[in-house]
Amino acid sequence: MSPAPGAGHQRASCRLHRALAQAAIAAGADAEVLEAVDVALPGGKLLVPDVVVVAAGAVGETTTRIPCDAVLAVVEVVSPSTVSIDRAVKPVMYAEAGILVYWRVELQSTPKAVACALSRGRYVTRTTLVAGTPGRITRPFAVELDPDLTRRTA
Repeated sequence: MSPAPGAGHQRASCRLHRALAQAAIAAGADAEVLEAVDVALPGGKLLVPDVVVVAAGAVGETTTRIPCDAVLAVVEVVSPSTVSIDRAVKPVMYAEAGILVYWRVELQSTPKAVACALSRGRYVTRTTLVAGTPGRITRPFAVELDPDLTRRTA
C-alpha cells in the first residue's frame, strides 16, 4: 500500500481540479472534473488518476468506475514515490485506452506541467509550462496555469 499523498500534492490536485472545472464552465463543456476516481481500462484494469475530466453524462450518483471512453483527460501529479509510474507506465496505459489528453504535473525541483495529446497511439507533448511563467494549456479546454501549485496561499 502506498503512503497518502503529501500536502503539496493535495494542494496541487485541488488547484488543478478547480482550474479545470472553471475552464470547463467557461467553455460551456458538458464535462465534470473529479479527483481520485477509478478509471476502467480495457482488460479489466483500473487506474486512479489524480484528476480526471469526464463527459458529464457518464457520471451518476452510484458510479464507482468511469469507463475510459467517457474520459476526456487525465492528470497525474508526480510524487517522489510515483515518478517512474507517472512518467512511463500510466501514459502507455492511458494511450492504449484511447484517452485523448494526458497531463503530468511535476512538483520536485522546478515545478512544471506537461500537457500531451494522443497521436497515432502515443502521447505527444503539446505544451510545457514552467513555474513562475503562467501559460495556457488548450486541451481538453483552455486553462491558464502557473505550475507552482504547492505554495500555501492566505
